Amino acid sequence: MSELGRWESVTGVTGSPGSPMGRLVVCARSNEHHPLRHEPRLMVCLRRDAQDGSDLLTTRYEHDSGGTDRLAASFGGGCMAGYHQGRTIGGLTPASNHLEDGQVGYQDYFLSKVYAVAAGSLNVTGTTCADVISAETAMMIKERFIESFGVPSYTIGAGGSGGSMQQHLLANNYPGLLDGVMPGRSYPDQMSFLNPLFDCELQVNAVNTSALSSTGAQSTAVSGEQDFGYCVSNGARYPNLRPTNCNATSIPPALVFNPTSNPGGARCTYQDNMVNVFGKDPATGFARRPFDNVGIQYGLGALNFGQISFAQFIYLNTRIGGHDINGNIVSSRSIGDPVAVRTAFETGRVNEFGAGLAEVPIIDVRSYLDFVQPGGNVDVHNSYHSGVARARLIAANGNADNQVIVTVPSTGTLTSDLALTTSPLSVVSRNLFDLMDRWLAAIAADQAPGTRAQKAVRNKPAALVDSCYDASLQKITNAAACSQLFPYSKDPRLVAGAPATDDVFKCALKAVDAADYKPALDASQLAAVRAAFPSGVCDFTKAPAERVPLADTWLSFPAMGTFTKTDH
Repeated sequence: MSELGRWESVTGVTGSPGSPMGRLVVCARSNEHHPLRHEPRLMVCLRRDAQDGSDLLTTRYEHDSGGTDRLAASFGGGCMAGYHQGRTIGGLTPASNHLEDGQVGYQDYFLSKVYAVAAGSLNVTGTTCADVISAETAMMIKERFIESFGVPSYTIGAGGSGGSMQQHLLANNYPGLLDGVMPGRSYPDQMSFLNPLFDCELQVNAVNTSALSSTGAQSTAVSGEQDFGYCVSNGARYPNLRPTNCNATSIPPALVFNPTSNPGGARCTYQDNMVNVFGKDPATGFARRPFDNVGIQYGLGALNFGQISFAQFIYLNTRIGGHDINGNIVSSRSIGDPVAVRTAFETGRVNEFGAGLAEVPIIDVRSYLDFVQPGGNVDVHNSYHSGVARARLIAANGNADNQVIVTVPSTGTLTSDLALTTSPLSVVSRNLFDLMDRWLAAIAADQAPGTRAQKAVRNKPAALVDSCYDASLQKITNAAACSQLFPYSKDPRLVAGAPATDDVFKCALKAVDAADYKPALDASQLAAVRAAFPSGVCDFTKAPAERVPLADTWLSFPAMGTFTKTDH
């Protein structure tokens, strides 16, 4: 193992029962990290013949067929602030004998197809929901991998939920790290995942404290979700506006921020976890926050469709409030720091899909979880985020020809979708992985003139089209039929009138306009709306406030709140 220096071997693991992998799998993991840097612990897994196991991690790995080498990069889920090394490695789940991404349904499939698999503890958003750290981790892992094993012909990203956010952000902001991405249960980015949940928490609180009664159907109409249970289940599940949302195992409670007893303690909000990106607000000493809900007319679409009364609409918007800097629900609306909002767009924290993702093959796959489970829980992975990604690709590039969206039925719970090798998600994901491999191989072999984006489109396999599968695993390519089987929901801002790109984190404001309401409001009702929105209401016909183009790709953040182009 001298060639690998600071690596240690991990006991070989054979394929699990029923796994397509039958040969020995041996992994190596980093056994040291720099104490002053976010240098990751990482793991590399290779599949080789058992008789060759003696030098598994000291020689260049080879494709069994004599072709070129390939790499799968695994990304893990969750979303939490963290100032520590993680206890999981990407999406790998070796405890269950699946040394592959356990979040989408591939299980041991990558290794069975003679891919090397690499992952790091800081490629898990449940360890740190900071995509810049994930990007640096992926860069260092790939560099280390190349030094030890050679340059892979191409690298596929894999992982679900928070793993999908990382794939989307890394592929767009740091092009070249990933050549193709397979986001499962996808979200465009962390901010786009969190913002609807913050709105949901406010709506749940408003409903629970309202003096006006409302039906479940009315609350659902305001939320935009398939069922209001989504907001009830998930509104406070990821409290990334609260500084106390720390991992108690890694950050002792005595070290966590407390406004009275420990005002200088660790703050575990989304923005404080990325203070190098957003910078500090000199007025508070805390990280600048990019979340805002001033001017949002919650339930406007429901009002105009006759699903709620005007009395309910105005009462909700008068009482919904916002979050203070410590994530407490307060009566006033949340005011996003304009510097932070601008920074979010300028540095790519809001992913507009117009840089690297314009030329990277994307296969978006999910099991459909937009339903109320026994006991009333609704899974957080709602499907409309795939549609948001599609809308952003089209808005940025004029088309989404390099993206394919595939939806399959759930077995009833996400856990069984992932665990069962025979689940629709597992079966279809393996087929899609083979098609992604063909897609990237064809791009790599394409020597004809053309841009990377053009090559991505012209080499896409004919079988890769938007589709869904029914319970018998029959493939359906009719968009209307798929929409009927697996309808997309919305979120509170989409119901309020936000565009399909759902990228309004601070809206442009306008005076209250009587033309926006159906049926027409009378003078007293318009006066009530103006009183509820003294600064004006959102004008979604205009670009969001502080939205600017992405400054560049491959940005680094050498000092708090500043960025520069990286020489990579």
